[in-house]
Amino acid sequence: MCDASNFAIGAVLAQRVDGALHVIYYASKTLDSTQANYTTTEKELLAIVFALDKFRSYLLCSHVVVFSDHAALKFLLMKPDAKPRLIRWILLLQEFDLGIRDRSGKENLVADHLSRIERDLDHMTIDDNFRDEQIFRCMEKGIGDRMPIPRLAIGTPAEVTHPEALRAALAEFFSTFIFVFAGRGSVIAFEKMAGGSVSSPEGLVLTALAHAFALFAAVSTASNVSGGHVNPAVTFGALIGGHITLPRSILYCIAQLLGSSAACAVLGYSIGGLDAATFGLAAGVSPLRALVLEAAMTFGLVYTVYATAADAKRGAIGPLAIGLVVGANILAGGAFDGAAMNPALAFGPALVRWAWKDHGVYWAGPLAGGGVAGFFYEYFFTPNTFQPISSVNF
Repeated sequence: MCDASNFAIGAVLAQRVDGALHVIYYASKTLDSTQANYTTTEKELLAIVFALDKFRSYLLCSHVVVFSDHAALKFLLMKPDAKPRLIRWILLLQEFDLGIRDRSGKENLVADHLSRIERDLDHMTIDDNFRDEQIFRCMEKGIGDRMPIPRLAIGTPAEVTHPEALRAALAEFFSTFIFVFAGRGSVIAFEKMAGGSVSSPEGLVLTALAHAFALFAAVSTASNVSGGHVNPAVTFGALIGGHITLPRSILYCIAQLLGSSAACAVLGYSIGGLDAATFGLAAGVSPLRALVLEAAMTFGLVYTVYATAADAKRGAIGPLAIGLVVGANILAGGAFDGAAMNPALAFGPALVRWAWKDHGVYWAGPLAGGGVAGFFYEYFFTPNTFQPISSVNF
């Protein structure tokens, strides 16, 4: 039984005999100034880590049930963008045969009381080292000396029915709808007002700006819920890098395709035509050349996503940088194949108009480019080290 307050954590080790709990051990610890600034979830998880460290000799090779009054801990394993500290603690929990059950503070009185006892600060840190795992530090001697370790997260089929995953998929649906509706709608509006082709210089500039602004808004609206992929190629790149599980990536892709289709259906009904919004190859551009072009542009897009949004050391300009690189790529490749860089963006108009000529280019190219970008950034530019880290460093 574990509990945490704003200034201390408490734990009780008990064993159930004939239906009654018999206490074996009590423990509590005052939080230092750094730990006191943790979020509620982090404090509750720290209490569990503290209990496992304190009672380790009793718990190894036994089934352990942890009672905590913070239900969010049960779903922490499915959190897509957890902090490195939480990830380390989660890995530590996997050393034990562990189950977490929710119990309110009034039903967990002893642990709740221990977490409210403020004593002199104990400077002994909580040991969160991996004792029974063969984990070695990878020395970074250079790209050629590093052996990439596969990090694909397979996940479980039950994940697609989890409320958090469904909320994230819904966010992907709406953000993709916003992006496709604004981006392709601007193309249709330009051709209607100017009577010219979007492949003209002014049309290309307008298309680039519209898609850059729309993607900036779409990624920003979904980033706090789903990560703001808005693109099956980005989702595939995240899967290659181990940032998303396979079931959730499939759920995201389905939501993105549905969002694009819904946006194009609304555009087709309200405006009356999607000819200008449908992607196609320019004269003299072969499917193979277009595939390579799409792969190269999507590589730049997904690499930017990793560097500005997925990397733990990222800045705060992720959505803006992603929108800008899409706009720049449209200026570079829009005159040749439309510069989709997004299978969902090409899928919606093709489905509504039922125009599938050269459509495979807009799947094979982006997925190849996104996968290569995810692989290279994750395995060659993301630190691949595991070493004991004291909690006082956080």
